[in-house]
Amino acid sequence: NRLVLTFSYEKDIDLYSKEDITNLSWSSMAGLPQYLEFDDTNNLSYLITGAEYHKPAKYQLGFTYYPRSNINMLLVFEFGNKYWDFNLAGFDNNINEYRIGFEYAPNDSYPIRAGLVYSESEFDVIDPKTTLTLGTGLKIGGVEFDLAMNYSMLSYKYIDIFPIEEDYYDSSCDVVICDKVTESNLSFLTTIKIGF
Repeated sequence: NRLVLTFSYEKDIDLYSKEDITNLSWSSMAGLPQYLEFDDTNNLSYLITGAEYHKPAKYQLGFTYYPRSNINMLLVFEFGNKYWDFNLAGFDNNINEYRIGFEYAPNDSYPIRAGLVYSESEFDVIDPKTTLTLGTGLKIGGVEFDLAMNYSMLSYKYIDIFPIEEDYYDSSCDVVICDKVTESNLSFLTTIKIGF
């Protein structure tokens, strides 16, 4: 049996624009960054000037397992961690991502690939995201065709579009009733690779 271990590290970095930067405000209702608000004349205005981005430090540890009993198969597991060096209310500065996958490629047939990704969210109001991946491929001479499918699910709380209560938008989902929204996304991807 063969086991391949991998480790990677990316250093954190701060990126800024030359303009003055306005600090980001947080919505007390949604628990997410707030980019727009109503001004004194009741017009919607954009709150942010300039640009600021803190790319977090990132660690990844993984292994690939090639079983001796089957040379056409491999199993992969990867763990990743992102860490921001600051604390904000409603924001998780230490998040993890787990990936597991396998590939089985029988001789003279189509390979079968599958994987599962579990990603924690940076924001407390958004649940972790789960993604299922499936794929296969075909090689004819120097041309490779790949077909893949991704299915993901994500849940979060969202304010009522037609509120009845007064001062509804000044409250949080802990005080007023918010709807729980579950989004699902199905996507297909095809690639063609030509070798020379």
